[in-house]
Amino acid sequence: MVPYFTKQRNKFANACGHLDVYWKISPLTYTNFNGIKSELPKYIKGRVLDAGAGDLTAKPLLTRFCESYFSLDIEKRNVDVDIVDDIQTLSTIIDNSIDTVYSSQVLEHIPTPWNAVKQIYRVLRKDGIAMVTVPHLSALHEEPYDFYRYTPYSLDYLFSNEGFQVIKIKKMGGLLSFVFHPISMFLVLIFWPIPVIRWVMFYANFFLIVLPIVYIDKVLRLDKRFPANILIVAKK
Repeated sequence: MVPYFTKQRNKFANACGHLDVYWKISPLTYTNFNGIKSELPKYIKGRVLDAGAGDLTAKPLLTRFCESYFSLDIEKRNVDVDIVDDIQTLSTIIDNSIDTVYSSQVLEHIPTPWNAVKQIYRVLRKDGIAMVTVPHLSALHEEPYDFYRYTPYSLDYLFSNEGFQVIKIKKMGGLLSFVFHPISMFLVLIFWPIPVIRWVMFYANFFLIVLPIVYIDKVLRLDKRFPANILIVAKK
């Protein structure tokens, strides 16, 4: 079953990864999208490096606000990835050359995240911004390269220790968003191969599961004690 759902998830990403609808598949992805989207106009600027860009799903969001965009990943998951490099070294990026580094759901997958933060600091220009998201709650994924989960305090320490001024730490999504994420994914992806029905199920899931769960999480303030994901914004 896992290979089947992986295949369908890839097909969904290929079909919708460049659209905002991509983020509506589950309460977890939707709260991430809303939490990040509201911060982009404030902090994304100039020359942007998307570090750990994966399938380039963040590209349509970032290019709305930046002057130039460069994607980097450890491998070419998407043929349009600009640079193949390791975020722990950023060996192809020169010092003080980037205005904004964006990295989403990457630091949990590398064995030395402190090295990645050090390199992000190096490549940023003075007053440059790092905008990074990480999970606090997550199932094991991309095994065996799944090393860490983060709290707001560990993120604050990690970035402050490398010289960053932490501007904002934001909790995104709550316990129910995490619990219902696999349920939503299952319901959408099991029907994804079927034309027309795929969209019926997609929007049924969005209106009957995603939106109510996001609302309940917010009303019960479950994101305060049990955040699903965390965003940190830090300045060099």
